[in-house]
Amino acid sequence: MYTEKVGPLRRIHLAGQSQVIVKLKTSRPARRVLHAAATEGRRPAKKGMLERWLDSKKVAALEPIFGEAPRRGVETFRRMAVAAETEVESALAGLNVLSMSSQKDAQKAREQITRDPLVEYAYVPPEKYVLLPARGARSQDPMVNRQWGLRAIQLFQAEQMASFPDARRVVIAIIDSGIDPNHPDLQGILLEERSFTSGAKKDTSGHGTHVAGIIAAVRNNRIGIRGVCSSQKIMSLKALDPYSATGYYRAIRHATDDGAQVLNLSLGGGYDPTEETLIKRAMSKGLVVVAAMGNEKQQGNPKSYPGSIGGVIAVGASTETDGIASFSNTGSHIDLVAPGVNVLSTVPTYPTSLADGTDYEAWPGTSMATPHVAAAAGILLAKRPKATVRQVRQALVRGADKVPGQTRFNTTFGHGRLNVREALRKI
Repeated sequence: MYTEKVGPLRRIHLAGQSQVIVKLKTSRPARRVLHAAATEGRRPAKKGMLERWLDSKKVAALEPIFGEAPRRGVETFRRMAVAAETEVESALAGLNVLSMSSQKDAQKAREQITRDPLVEYAYVPPEKYVLLPARGARSQDPMVNRQWGLRAIQLFQAEQMASFPDARRVVIAIIDSGIDPNHPDLQGILLEERSFTSGAKKDTSGHGTHVAGIIAAVRNNRIGIRGVCSSQKIMSLKALDPYSATGYYRAIRHATDDGAQVLNLSLGGGYDPTEETLIKRAMSKGLVVVAAMGNEKQQGNPKSYPGSIGGVIAVGASTETDGIASFSNTGSHIDLVAPGVNVLSTVPTYPTSLADGTDYEAWPGTSMATPHVAAAAGILLAKRPKATVRQVRQALVRGADKVPGQTRFNTTFGHGRLNVREALRKI
């Protein structure tokens, strides 16, 4: 029998706290001021706070998050003018990262730069971390209740339907810690493997590989386990371990602009306005975004982002008896729950920071529940490729099973536990 021993949340992917995200105003009047100062030498009568910090020795660099950085040594106002140039889309214009010499300077700079008349907003990016409870929460016997979640979500019954689709060509992006492409159960599933961090390209924690196995471990290969979805076009976009705020932003944009149909975000953290801008942009372009509710129910049950962003499919973790996992966050923004306790999946074939062994392990977490739903969304899009984000979400929540004692939507289970068979009937 599985016993939960949930301890403090393991926050292993810390953000670079010596950075400040600065959004310059891109209105015509603001850009006119910058252009005049940069090309004609007509400076504002009063020196702004951003200019003061840029002229100080405490700033290593001001670089646009999207687009090319100006050459080193370029005069301050010219750098600011370049930084405020209109992007291809106005929502992403003026977004820059200010690299500071220390965390203390970053906090002080944020407080002062926010008051600059040429700045729309400035903030120190919050950390983002994988949603996996403490090490003691994992089952020590990964073969217990082997892949019980596939039965719970009625995947096998769904596969007996005449309308069950071939999802091999559905593109699912996983922004995480990377994926071990050499795992025998993940052979041939990657469309792309790309790192947006400064760390090693490979998955050094094991989290991303575990998520990938839940979604798309190769079926019928007589090896190990099988994934919920048969996709062979997984985009592995590494932005965790170590966490990079700018890398994370670029990964979201890359998934949006390079063909992803579903985005799995088994991560969480504090509110980030740039993250929200990019997530809403992604959904407006038809990308189905699925994110974890969070594992902090016993630590105050705070809102976790991006799961709390409107339009994102927020997923909680259910148990083998259709209860709610003790760690799973609740809230009015929850959409549904999915298996998130004792979930057997792939881990790298080499030692990593989170895995006790290699090849396969059973883990808990809303991180594990989320890919069940992301994979289900992929199956729905395989059946109906032109379905909108709203239609996919509606099919998932309308097809969800009410758990014992549930009669309607509530803030613990949302609309219920994922049911792939019923979701296919609703799409």
